[in-house]
Amino acid sequence: MTAAEVRDRLTDFGALALTLFGEARGEPIEGIVAVGSVVRNRVERPRRYSSTFRGVCVQPAQFSCWWLFGGETNYERVYGMARAFVEGRGMPLEGSSIDVWRECQFVAEGLIGGQVRDRVAGATHYYAPAGMQPMGAIPIWAEGLTPAATIGRHLFFAGVK
Repeated sequence: MTAAEVRDRLTDFGALALTLFGEARGEPIEGIVAVGSVVRNRVERPRRYSSTFRGVCVQPAQFSCWWLFGGETNYERVYGMARAFVEGRGMPLEGSSIDVWRECQFVAEGLIGGQVRDRVAGATHYYAPAGMQPMGAIPIWAEGLTPAATIGRHLFFAGVK
């Protein structure tokens, strides 16, 4: 199954839980919720993004875990999990990764169901400054903007044009 076929077969829940795992698994639960809040904030702006969680998560060049440019190791891990998810197989995880995956599923369910509130003041974008090193650069979309929130290792931004 190709990567595009896997993305097309994902549910909103699967795409969001996998995105949370791929983007924020090294963060405390607050960081996972914050990344998920960005996804939901985008769903609430369908004219610019998508009206579905899956559509937002796998939109080209948005969340690095779904694209090779974001790092081959993370990409391969997320796609291995996505394939298992759409095929109804067990997740290829061990140790503490199993607990993180459960947290990501819990957060995804709460975000989709509306039980988890926005933690990032309406932010639709984020980045991890440490991930931009050693370049020392910031994404062009963040230039001149003040973060709406800082949670874990990520800076969150609202009002991105």
